[in-house]
Amino acid sequence: MGTLGKQRKLQHKYKFKVEIDQVAGAKFKSCSKISVETEDIEYGEGGDLIPTKEPGKATVPDVTLDRGVGADKDLHDWFVQCVDFARNGGLVPDELKRNVEIVEYHRDNTEARRIVLYNCYPKSYDFGEWDWDANEVVIEMLVLRYDWPKDVTSD
Repeated sequence: MGTLGKQRKLQHKYKFKVEIDQVAGAKFKSCSKISVETEDIEYGEGGDLIPTKEPGKATVPDVTLDRGVGADKDLHDWFVQCVDFARNGGLVPDELKRNVEIVEYHRDNTEARRIVLYNCYPKSYDFGEWDWDANEVVIEMLVLRYDWPKDVTSD
């Protein structure tokens, strides 16, 4: 007979908040997944039956944030600042990059996990789409590039 293990406490997708440096109203409808992937390095020499395998360069996909359009323009203004600087001066400077924190909550609203995306800057901004037949709010979309994610949850 099998033994009973302790039931795992699972996280709910809907209990999250996004915190962006210098952005006051940062409530979002959705946040795309955060992941890291490494390339494969395989090397073999004559006589080897199995190649040596090592992790190669790591890549971090962009993250997409969606929210209903409101009166605040913080995200749009941040995007415009970065685009203007890139157009006139080259690379986005460090002072325009911001840390973004994705905070998951337990059902009782206590913090479950905190993931920091370091040195984010907007890659694209979507104003939304409109349709007279629709009975929905306009959704703006912000795509962020960042250097690296880190789980900084305190145990």
